[in-house]
Amino acid sequence: LVDFIESHLDRSIPLAQLATVAGVGERHLLRAFGATMGCSPHRYLLARRVERAKARIAQGWPLADVALDSGFADQSQL
Repeated sequence: LVDFIESHLDRSIPLAQLATVAGVGERHLLRAFGATMGCSPHRYLLARRVERAKARIAQGWPLADVALDSGFADQSQL
């Protein structure tokens, strides 16, 4: 599931899709993910997007491109 999230950071990933990928129900996913990762799937996804954005900024990418590549709607959301 972590690999799936990592490879889809630039897209919207609904909880239902994560549950389908994991092969479990949404409630079970929330409990199991929280117990394993220490945070909700949404919080994990947001943290990974921010980390990707920070890396792209450090590489000198334009902010508009960083936002889109990191799954944010635009620069202001970033």
